[in-house]
Amino acid sequence: MEPRTSDGVLHFMHASSSRNYGKVVMDDQLSKYVYRYRSNSGILVAQPLR
Repeated sequence: MEPRTSDGVLHFMHASSSRNYGKVVMDDQLSKYVYRYRSNSGILVAQPLR
């Protein structure tokens, strides 16, 4: 998920991991996150139908 802050900046939201089980983690700005992990193939963006 990519929620926006009050100033309109997109942030990356992680699902829980083994380290943070049961917690959602709000990460850095989406652009900074993608730059930091630029060796990954990319990101997948989806919108629920309902």
